Amino acid sequence: MLIDWKKIGKRIDPSDFFKEKKKIVIEIGFGKGDFLLNYSKIFDDNLIGIEISNYSINNFINKYKFVENIRIIHSEAFFALGHLFKENTVDKIFIIFPDPWSKKKQEKKRFLKKEFFDRASFVLKNEGEIFIITDEKTLSKYIEENVTKNFLKKEPPEIYIELSKNTKYGKKWLNLKKDFFPFYFIKKEGIKKYWEDILTGKKFDHLLLKNFDFHSFKEMVKKINKKDKDKFINFKKIYEAKDEFILEFILKEETILQNIFFKGKILKNKCILKILNKEDVIFTRGFFEILENLSLNLKTYEI
Repeated sequence: MLIDWKKIGKRIDPSDFFKEKKKIVIEIGFGKGDFLLNYSKIFDDNLIGIEISNYSINNFINKYKFVENIRIIHSEAFFALGHLFKENTVDKIFIIFPDPWSKKKQEKKRFLKKEFFDRASFVLKNEGEIFIITDEKTLSKYIEENVTKNFLKKEPPEIYIELSKNTKYGKKWLNLKKDFFPFYFIKKEGIKKYWEDILTGKKFDHLLLKNFDFHSFKEMVKKINKKDKDKFINFKKIYEAKDEFILEFILKEETILQNIFFKGKILKNKCILKILNKEDVIFTRGFFEILENLSLNLKTYEI
């Protein structure tokens, strides 16, 4: 049920993860999974739920792993739309009662900005759909202001609204007699990708540093820092022991933040670097940029 995109390490065609070729429907932030399950009872589509919460993912998988036409992706949504799916591979995107981040100072945390719609336009097929529903007027206005010319606004299907009302928050807001603001957009045209791919598809096992001098290496490592619009690389700390050491780096690319630990084993005139937290590391462009800094500055290396 869980698509392990970290091990794949590159863009996917979501159809490859289902037995039958049907429409691909994505829900962003599925929570308890009410909408996904209710939708699956009415529509014969292949469904993918994207969620950042470990609790929500584990809870859903434990309860509904028997449902054959649902797959789960553990990821932040903005990253997922920009980097996990191939172009023109998704039919519908649903966003049901997203966190509104209603205060002015929280506006940067809203992901339903212009670039979200650009990324949605990239992954959606021609005439693909986006359905969004919110109970917050502030977010409603924000969506109106940010939807791009790639989409045509239409009257939302009533069944989408009814399915939304039959979720945890839908029922809650109904009981509180709150207003609903539904949006339904149809993709008119695609967009050329103007953002850089973060995933590389490469794997990493170890780095062999030749002609190794620990003192020179430490001085070089302390200078590894980089900051630009979408990328932040920062050497944080070195932990030393006899013939061994651990390097800690902070790597931020768009919305993906990683703490990366390299473990070094010092041999005669050489050093072997491996990943200490390999299961947690995503081998992105930024990761290999750190490797290049650790190796090229030393003239000779092997991966």
